[in-house]
Amino acid sequence: MAWVLSAIFKSETNVDDSAEDEEDTRLDYNEEFIEKTAATRKKKRTIAFKPLDPEALELVKKERLKEKMLWAVLKEVLFYTLYLSTLYIISVSNRDPSAYLMKDHLVATLIRPGRQDYAADQSPLIFEIMQIQTENDFWNWTHNVVIQETRAQNWYNGDAAYGLRGFLNDRNSRMMGYAILRQVRSQPNTCVIPVGMRKQNITSCAYYSEYIHEERGDFCTKWRRRASYIPDEECGWDEFSYKNSAELKSFPIVGKLDGYGGGGYVVKLQGRAEELSEKLKDLQQAEWTDHLTRAIFLEFSIYNANGPPPVLPSWRFDGIRLLQYHTTGGFVVILAEALFCIFTIYFTVVLLRGICKGKMAYLRLYWTMWECIQITLSYAAIGLYVYRYMLTQDVLEVFEKTYGNGYIRMQRVGLIDESLGYVIGILVFMGTITYLKLLRTHLQVTQAALPPVTAATWDETVVAAVDENGGVALEDLETTLGIIGTTNTVKPNAQVEINPVNPQSSEEDRKNVGDFSGKVDKMLDHINTIYFNGEIDIHNKSWLKKMASKQAK
Repeated sequence: MAWVLSAIFKSETNVDDSAEDEEDTRLDYNEEFIEKTAATRKKKRTIAFKPLDPEALELVKKERLKEKMLWAVLKEVLFYTLYLSTLYIISVSNRDPSAYLMKDHLVATLIRPGRQDYAADQSPLIFEIMQIQTENDFWNWTHNVVIQETRAQNWYNGDAAYGLRGFLNDRNSRMMGYAILRQVRSQPNTCVIPVGMRKQNITSCAYYSEYIHEERGDFCTKWRRRASYIPDEECGWDEFSYKNSAELKSFPIVGKLDGYGGGGYVVKLQGRAEELSEKLKDLQQAEWTDHLTRAIFLEFSIYNANGPPPVLPSWRFDGIRLLQYHTTGGFVVILAEALFCIFTIYFTVVLLRGICKGKMAYLRLYWTMWECIQITLSYAAIGLYVYRYMLTQDVLEVFEKTYGNGYIRMQRVGLIDESLGYVIGILVFMGTITYLKLLRTHLQVTQAALPPVTAATWDETVVAAVDENGGVALEDLETTLGIIGTTNTVKPNAQVEINPVNPQSSEEDRKNVGDFSGKVDKMLDHINTIYFNGEIDIHNKSWLKKMASKQAK
């Protein structure tokens, strides 16, 4: 069977495949085969292997190492530039540029520096908070300033300000919830009375509250303990019942004279102006303030502003920015925040890899500890940002449910926002220092990889290419730098003008410039040998005519 198949499918050995050749092997009547002889046969040029010079190889290795270091520096600088730009965008977007104007407006409205008005009987009215010295001055200020400015008053023609409920008297600032007066009191007998003072019938002494000495009990009017002889209607007042910091959602405040806790005795400034004025008069008669009063805070929150209380007799307004994505650059801010998280994760991975490789020796490095602090602060900033976002959502939820009339306290979110601002400020500082260190550290690498351009640069490799007109294009490649210089076209036998050598250059540079023409001749001989098999005569133009005639044929 195998014999049968091989006989049927065997290939023919006498098949003429001349038609498949590139050229027809048959000759015309006027042609004949020419046998190549030793005279006509061209010798093939053989190139012998030449071992590399060890010194030259070492020099090339050093130059290549410099080039790799240069690229690594450029990548690191560009990467950190993007990271620092991201950090700058987040830092700028975290503060509202209009916060100062809002604070200045509230100062002019409630603090009223330098303002003095008089009543109908020419008695002075206390309008400036810095002029408060006595309890009567305080109640005068609450009646004439606080009640009047924390709610929209009638228009200039006497008409009621319909539709402006919950607004301040400027009719632009929306009160979030309602304002409160919070009193911090000290416990009695918190200090020792000197013997000499006891003879003057001084039986009690109260020191600063200092957090631990704050009064936290419930009282009847005039700060009396509950007793059987006190009528029930004089006890149970909400203004004489203590509210802790958890109920008020507040934090301690450090003043000029003392530190004060977040709790206290609260007066809610709710209702119509007439009703509120009568309420304050009742509290004044009930001696809501006395010799144990250590601080009274006016606390409220308005849209885009947080109003911490004026403190004996200081004041403070903080402008915070909780909604920052609705502006024109909101998308840029979101992108910057996302990039910041990515950068933080990337720097963490780089740090962990360095610790795994270098162990404890790597951790002992100064800049490693610097990076650890910076990465820790970055994660702290992310955590504070998330917590601030959650608190903001809680505030907006309460505002939406109560239509802006519920109790809304923004001290906590303001404190978190302030802490976030501090952390971002420290990160900006540390990032800038790291960036400057990066530039300074790698400046030596850059200078080493970019040597000054002098006459010695003519020693670099020169590549020549013959153009169509017979000119020679010279390019200074400067292979060490990877920089291509300008191209000059030099015609054969043309005069080449070389810039004069700087008189301050070295003798070696002068010599290198003088040897330039010889190096060009060596380069042309090399091109003639490699690419033209020695057929070019570089000393005359006859070879150009031969080449032109060959191309014409």
